[in-house]
Order: sequence, then structure tokens, then C-alpha cells
Amino acid sequence: MFGIDHTRPIPDAERVCPFELTLILDTIQEFQEELHRLIWFSRVNMDAVDRIIQKLERRGHAENPVHRRTVDDWRRQQTERVTEASRSYHDLVTMIQSTENALSADSRRTKGKSLYLQRVLNPDPWSKQFTKQIYRTIQKGDFLFVVEAIASKSSMPIVSEQQLQSLAGDLFRYAVMFWPEQAKAFLFLEPSPEQFLIDYRVLKWGIYTMGARKRRPRGPRRDHSPVQTQHFRDLLDACTERRSEVLLAKDEFGRLPAHYAAMYDLSWARGDLSDSDCSWLFLLPALDALDTTEDEDLTTPGARFKDIDGLTPLDIAVMHDYTSLRQLETLADLDRHLPRFVLEEVAGRNMPNALMDDGSAFCCKTLAYRLGGVAGLRRSGCVGEFVRAAAQVGCMDAVGYLLRDDVPPDQESRRVLAKSEDNGWADSRGWTPLFHACAQGHYDVVKHLLSIEGLASHTRTDHLGWTAKEYAVLNGHLAVAALFEPSSVCGMKNGPGRMPADKITIPTVHCPEGERIIIASLGSERLNEGVTGVDLFYCSSDHKPTNLEGLACALEVSAPGTGEGPHVVRMPILDDQINCPFVFSVPAGVELKLMFRIIDGVGKAENEKFLSGTGMALLEGNTRQFGPSRQSLIREQTIPIIDHRGKETCDGTVTFTYMVVNHFPHLQTPREVDLVRKPTEPPFLVGHRGLGMNLKTHEYLQIGENTVESFLSAAKLGASFVEFDVQVTKDHEAVIFHDFSLSESGTDVPIHDLTLDQFMYASNIQSPHGNPLSVLGPTHSRDEPDRKRGRSRSVGGHFEAGAIQVRDRMKHTVDFKLKGYKPNTRGDFVQDSFATLKELLAQVPEDVGFDIEIKYPRLHEATAANVAPVAIDLNTFVDTALLALHEHATPNRRIMLSSFTPEICILLSIKQKAFPVFFITNAGKVPMIDMERRAASVQVAVRFARRWNLAGVVFACEPMLLCPRLVGYVKNRGLVCATYGELNNVPENVRIQSEAGVDIIIADRVGLVAKTLAEEGVSPGEVMN
Repeated sequence: MFGIDHTRPIPDAERVCPFELTLILDTIQEFQEELHRLIWFSRVNMDAVDRIIQKLERRGHAENPVHRRTVDDWRRQQTERVTEASRSYHDLVTMIQSTENALSADSRRTKGKSLYLQRVLNPDPWSKQFTKQIYRTIQKGDFLFVVEAIASKSSMPIVSEQQLQSLAGDLFRYAVMFWPEQAKAFLFLEPSPEQFLIDYRVLKWGIYTMGARKRRPRGPRRDHSPVQTQHFRDLLDACTERRSEVLLAKDEFGRLPAHYAAMYDLSWARGDLSDSDCSWLFLLPALDALDTTEDEDLTTPGARFKDIDGLTPLDIAVMHDYTSLRQLETLADLDRHLPRFVLEEVAGRNMPNALMDDGSAFCCKTLAYRLGGVAGLRRSGCVGEFVRAAAQVGCMDAVGYLLRDDVPPDQESRRVLAKSEDNGWADSRGWTPLFHACAQGHYDVVKHLLSIEGLASHTRTDHLGWTAKEYAVLNGHLAVAALFEPSSVCGMKNGPGRMPADKITIPTVHCPEGERIIIASLGSERLNEGVTGVDLFYCSSDHKPTNLEGLACALEVSAPGTGEGPHVVRMPILDDQINCPFVFSVPAGVELKLMFRIIDGVGKAENEKFLSGTGMALLEGNTRQFGPSRQSLIREQTIPIIDHRGKETCDGTVTFTYMVVNHFPHLQTPREVDLVRKPTEPPFLVGHRGLGMNLKTHEYLQIGENTVESFLSAAKLGASFVEFDVQVTKDHEAVIFHDFSLSESGTDVPIHDLTLDQFMYASNIQSPHGNPLSVLGPTHSRDEPDRKRGRSRSVGGHFEAGAIQVRDRMKHTVDFKLKGYKPNTRGDFVQDSFATLKELLAQVPEDVGFDIEIKYPRLHEATAANVAPVAIDLNTFVDTALLALHEHATPNRRIMLSSFTPEICILLSIKQKAFPVFFITNAGKVPMIDMERRAASVQVAVRFARRWNLAGVVFACEPMLLCPRLVGYVKNRGLVCATYGELNNVPENVRIQSEAGVDIIIADRVGLVAKTLAEEGVSPGEVMN
């Protein structure tokens, strides 16, 4: 229309009419938004297809040549398309900036040359004298003279009738856009006003210009407010014969004038509708006279009201202003002008999206009012879509309104509600509102849905055979799952147990001698840290709808000096990258560092890329800050990104979490430790901290936890394994102790800040060292029915005084104040000596298996104790424990390694191959103390274990008791399923897990659980024989 190239700045823009520049700017910005949506769609599509490709390759298609060729071609084509679109986007940004600069250069300027008239009055075929005369006359607003000149054909060269009509049509459109009150002068020209209105989209551009005047009151006249629509009414009144044709004339996008009225003039609907000149609805009354069924395509109801995207004017109105949903209330007469089915389709398409964007129940209430209240919504079939959207975003107000029980006693409405589960409420996956609310963890919504009788079934399954409760547990929402009825163990091979396990193709990470490995991931691994991995002013790793520029950017992460190629991550990051870290092997002599480069995919030449910014992280600063073999428990690091586009400024930051793996030379030969339960055998029984962790109760005699005597007693009562905690002292000795700090010292000092002698002194002062309970007579468990009082332990008076002194010291420590006791202390428990890992390997019989939990200090423990978050470095900690196993563990002892700390599990998996490694997780059990993202749910824990080739996962037993079929989900992914927790001491819970297929049960009441398992058919002691 203006004869400009959108890929280049407007020449001499400072002299162009400001209002025309405003129109051009608006048009280019709208084009930019559409292009942004296209690029975003391509980006989402690429990521979705990439995930499908990864699944196919995990199932054996990776080596297929046809598959590989198809994938490569698709990725190349998609990259080219996105690059081309991004380049166009970059050109639009440049043009927008230059146009805005021209407008802001002189804010008082109101006149200038017209690009529109320059194009229309091109010298060919018009003479310079004629174009100059017409141009000056139009600039003065004298369109009557122009019309008379065209009608009389005076003062103009000889031209064809078609050229003359084209000139008249172009000038008519210009008059409507810039001088609407003068447009009536063109109504007397041939062939007819209707033809001009249709052929030149006069209404469309007039509406567009009106909207621009309202938004940007700038141009040849500055008194635009209020904008009047009477001029358009006059034009429509002149269309006496073909008004319907004018109103239903569609442009190349299939849009009616009403679409553009809704698009550009929506803000006017906020006014008082009693004033007929303040709403785009002035176009709609004429639609009353249209026969909406004549020549209607029955397969696409309301086709004449829809554009090529299937959108009606009301669709456009809602889509262009979600945040002002109250505008819908002002459209009181809208349903009189649009057929009911059009309004209902708008409801079905837009209101769920509006709900998800706005999170408000107002849109539901507004549309319900227009369609006859809640009962009307139910009859129209919209309510299911509404409730699903509201449940997905957790909008309890909307759910409560749509499912209110005080609706009129409408039989059809109640029938729809009563059969909602089978009457269009489920989506393509078979998910009803209850499934969406459970998957997202919206407690109040789930509680409300379950409270309505007959609305939501506890046992309904989706197309994969899963229940809503199982999705809640899978995603770590245990409080939500507890609202449901207890699950049965029936159908264990269906649903979660039926899903096949994908083939893992991730190569095993190996750390050769002389090398080190860097493992890094963007952002933080802690849920309570709201950290954005890439946070720059022009792009972000988090998707921000307002950020239109960063979609062409990517992050390159490399380790200089390693010879390995960079890892490339497109911005923003759409999927969960928690188990997709960057891994680099670093040769000997190469400094540990990471390079971060921000790449802009929009280049000036083919395949050219811009380097927008860089940052470098040096990873060996821990040694200089905390000393050798020490490191911070805070593993996040933030570095600045320096601009590389000539500005030399800080563009933002990159935050990442990292760890380093050092080579460990021993334990590289796998040992046979079969922990997979046989079909005819019960689960393996593991004694938790031996004969059970110590509790503050005097109902039974308790042997000190994590002691030799406790382990021996557990084995006698039927435990196949004993579980215990290994920590490392300041002088690098592996000791057996659970708590973070040694309260027996009278302080909150962590174990890793004590020497072995200091650690053992707290035990020796209470009892004679080297005199375990086993030498004083037989020991009986609290679970033995024939338990008799054991032989009293006789110790000297100085040990009694030492025990009293220890108890007096402990009462001032954080741990003692919190729990009111300390495990394995004389007076509360049958205290036994502290032990080292070496002593356990020597004193506990070889046929007793060891479940060794490597208990590395965690940040929340240091914070609770109010001590510095600094500990022995990860590699030294793990190497100390592994070296003790290498030197003192006999080949026939069954050993499994485990840890709550994901980094420890990774190190154990990479450093050694002798023993199976398990990841321990609360899996969503509340309260969640450590806030570890990789332990937040069953799903993420399973993914973590599979990513690092772990043998299995030790879950808190609550998820498996809530949904026993999830045991099949875990085992189908090639993992051993183990559980722990106090509920494992209840016989009925043990039976449920045994029937569900749990491989390992870790319990405190060893005798009771052993008896329960024996009643199941096979005693746990026979399993390992």
C-alpha cells in the first residue's frame, strides 16, 4: 500500500507524514508478532519432534540408515527455515527501530510527504502537472475537487477506464483512512460505492486507521478524540443494494470488516454501549438481516463468519486482550448479532485458553451468563472444556462456579453433569479434569472434584490404563493422592506395569587414569532456588512471552583444551534438562574451566552466526578458597556474560551447577550381587541401621543404632542385609554415624570437622572400648515373643559419670533440642561403641550383606546447624569410603551402595564397577527438606537412575503404598525397586509391597517383618542361600 520494502529502513523517513509512519509502524509490528508466533511454533515443533526421535532411537532405530538420513534432512530443513524466519525477524526489528527514531526525532511535526500518494500518483501514466495538482489539493483536504476532476476527466492525460477506476479507488481508500468526513464525495463515482468498498477493502483500512488514531493520536490533525464512526455508517447507508455483500466481503486472509473492527478497535468496547459511536458493534446489526443458513456448509457451521484460521470476530476480540476479560460483559447484545452456535464455538475455543492465561473465573461467569447460566453451559457442551482448563491451572473459583450445585433443576443439565466422565469431558488422552488437577498437584481442585457424588471416578483409567491417583504420585503430589480411596494390588500388569521400558543408549561415562570429568547443568538443582540459567536482557532460558528477540539465540557450552565439541542449547529451554547435563572429559594438565557463548542465529550472510556474548568460569577456585580437599556445599556458580557486539557491557548472567569427577583406580571388576527378586521369593529384608533406628520411646529395649551389636542382632533375626551410614572425618577415615553433627561433643560440630580420635572419644567416654554387647551374652530383639531380660552390662563408675556428662552437654545442641534425644547414648539406649567401616568389615560375618549409605553432608543440614556450608570435597569423601572397601571387603560379601545425594550416586557409578548403586529419594513425601529437584518425584528419580546407569532406587514407602502398581513402572525400566520408612514396620504394608513386587524392604522391626515375610511363603534367610 505504501510502496516500501519491509526488509529495509524507510528512505528519508524523517520527512514522511508522521501518521503514515505510525500506520506503517503498527503494520510492521503486527507482522513482527505474527512472525514471532511462527518462529515460536517452529521451535516448539522442533523440540517435540526431537523428543519423538529420541524415543525412536532408544527403541533401536538409531542405527537405521533410512531413519538417520530422514532425521538429518528434517533437522537441516527446519534449521534453514528457522534461520530464514529469524533473519526476517531481525530485518523487521531494524526497520521498527529506524521508524521509531524518525517519529521521535521531532514529536511536534504533524505534516510530511505521503508515501501512499507517491505510490498512487506514480508518474506513469499520470503527468507530473496532474499528480502535483492532485497531491496539493488532497493535502489541503479538498477531495470534492479531486472527485470532480476524475468525473470530468479534465486536466489529466488519456488513460484507460480501468486505470481511472483504480485511481479513484485508491484515493477513496485514502480519504476513508485519513479524511473520513470527506469520503462521501466518492459515493457518486461510477461504477458504485459497493464496488469500491469491496474491491479496495475500504472498510478494512478505514477501521484499521481509526484504531491507530485511537491508539496513537498523531497525524495531520491532532483533535481526534473522540473518534466518530458516523462516517462509516453513512457509507453503509449508501449501499442500498449490496450491503450484505459489503459486510461479508473477505480479504486474502478470509477476514470480514468485523474481524478488523474487533482486532484494532477492541478498546472502544470498554465505553458505554448506550453511545452507538463508541463500539465496533456498529457493524454487527446489519448481520441480523443475513440468512445465516443460506448456502451454508453444514460441515463447517458459521463458515461465513470465520477467517482462514477458523476464527470469528469474537475470537479475535478475546485473543487480542486476554487480560481484560471484563470487556466481554459489555457486549450485552452480541448474541443477537451472531448466531448462537458461533458464540458457543467461541466459548469452546477461547475461554479455556483465557482461563489458563488469566487464571480467573470471571470469563466463565461472563460467558455462562450469555448462554443461560451454568445449566446453559452444560447443555451447550462447553462446561467440560472449561472445567478441564480450570483444573489444569488450579483455578478453584472457576471449578467451583462451573460445578455449583445450586443450578436450576434442569433435567438435561443434571444428566450431562452426572455422566461427565463419559460425555465429552475427557480429552484425546482420556484425561478428565481430575487427571489434569492430579498431574499438576492442585489439592483444592482435586478435593472438590472428588466431593461431588458421581462426578469423578477414583478408579477411571486413561488410554494407557493409568489412574489419576497414579499420576499424582508419579509427579510427587502425595498429599493429593491421599485424598483417594486406597488402591488395590489388582491388575499389576496393567497401567504403569504395562508400559514398556525404553532402551537406554546413553554411553556409560568412564574416567580414565589421568583424566577428570566435568559434569554441569544450567540453573540450580534445588527447588527453592528461583534461578534462571541464562538470564540476559535479550534472551533467557525461561520462556517469556514478552521477549520476542531471543528466539534465534542459542547457548554453546564448551570446555577449552579438551578437544571436545560444544554442547548447544536453543533458547528458551522448553523441556526439563535436569537429567541432561553437559559432560566433558578433561585430559591431564588442562585447567578446569567452562566457556559459555551466546550465539545469535540471525546472520547477514548464509549460515553466518553472530557471537553476541561470552563468559568464562574457572572451576578450580574451591581449592584456593577453602583449602585442599575441601569444597562448598553450594555448587551453583554465576558468571557475567560480556557483550561482543561492540558495547563491552554486561548483558546478564549464566548460572550453572557443576561437579568434577577424579579417577579412582580400584574396584573396576563387577562383583555378583543379584538383588532382583525371584518370582517365588519374598523381598530382601534389610535391617535399617542394624536392628532399627533409635526412637524416643521406652516401650521396648533398643540397641544403639549403627553399631556392631545391632548388625549382628538384625542378622540373627532374619535380615539379609544391614543398612548403615558412612561419613568421613577430617583426617579421612570412614566412620559409621548417621547424624550431621556430633552432639555428644556439646557442640554442633559436623563429623567432617572432627578427627577420628575426637569422634571415638565421645563413644569411649560412655562405655569400655572393645567390649561389644555380644561378649556379654545372647541378645534378644524387642520383636521376639520369648524375649527375656538380657544380662545387665556392668561398667565402671567412671563410664557412668562419662555418660551423665555427655547427656548434660547434648542438651544445648540443635539436634538434641529438635529431637529430645541422641541415638546410641547410654541412658536411653543400650549403648555400644562407635565403629569405623574397617571395623565393620572385619567384625560382622561375611554372610551378612551390607547396604552402605554414603552420607555426604547436605546444605540444609549445615543451614539447620548454623555452620559454614563447607565440607570435604566429593571426590575425597567417596574415595575414602571406596578405598576402605577395596582394602577390607572380602570378595564374597554382598554389598550395595546408596545415597540421598545425587552427586554421590554419580561418582559411585563412574568411579567403580564392583557394587550396585542405588539412589535414595523421598519421592515427594512432605515435608520436603532437602529441596533436591532430582528427588522430587518417582518420575524424576527413575529418570536420574537410568541416566547414570544405577541399579535401582530406594523410595520412601509412601508412594508405593498409595499406588502399588507404580512398582511395575520402576521395574519395567530395568531398576530394582526398594523402599524404606516407618510404615515398613506395619505387617499389612509389608504384604502389600511384597504382592506388588518390591524387591527390597528396609525396616526397623526386623523380627516382625521377617515373620511377616515368612508367612508369605519363603523366609528371607532362604532367599540368599
